[in-house]
Amino acid sequence: MIGGLDTLLAARGKGRPLTAVGILHRNAKFVALYSLKDSGITTAADLTNKKVGFFYGHISEVFIRSYLKKEHVTVQEVGMKYYDYSRLTSGDIDAMPGFKATVLPDVEEKGIEVTVIDPADSGVVMQGYTLFVTDGFLRGRPEIIAKIIRATFRGYRDSVTNPQEGVELLTKHDAALSSATELKRLPFYSEPMSTDPYGYMDKQMFRMTYDRLDGLGLIVTPFNPQDAFDSSFVEEVAVRSEDLK
Repeated sequence: MIGGLDTLLAARGKGRPLTAVGILHRNAKFVALYSLKDSGITTAADLTNKKVGFFYGHISEVFIRSYLKKEHVTVQEVGMKYYDYSRLTSGDIDAMPGFKATVLPDVEEKGIEVTVIDPADSGVVMQGYTLFVTDGFLRGRPEIIAKIIRATFRGYRDSVTNPQEGVELLTKHDAALSSATELKRLPFYSEPMSTDPYGYMDKQMFRMTYDRLDGLGLIVTPFNPQDAFDSSFVEEVAVRSEDLK
């Protein structure tokens, strides 16, 4: 499975037997809030009692809540479809969340001017996409996990090394995608890649995320976050930047 580290830790706190086996992005600054440039909304404080869109169930949901809590800001939550910019441009909402890799190329293409309200400026940083498995699968099928890790991180490494080729393969699978736009998105994902070896994880990454979730009351049953990851597969496969075989 692949998802956010926030999702994994919150689920484990509810008794779900899940363990991370690799993290794709380290200290990523993926998610931000966006307001229209002419709205005058430039900080989290400006959003007090304003309508803020939420992608319920998305990796951004818990993260944005933790950011607003840190800033002591209460907003009116409005559920919305992923990346429906019409809700923002129509004034239906005052701000919306989203990955920079998605929003910034999109709004440039659509001619929408936005202000980025970035949680990273307040020291609220998320880890990126995380590969995780059930504890039963971890114990019973380690050879399959190793193959998945190897294939996943070789693919990521090669797309970073040869971005044009990576985008060409992507657009072959989805003709609706624009090569030019996808090339703009790629650096947002490639720059925070957790590398050497690819998938690198450590206890500080998990502790930081755990403490943020715990502060929100989202860890139902406390546990040691160091128990939520197994880095042995990443170390065994050891896909590295310099290894281009």
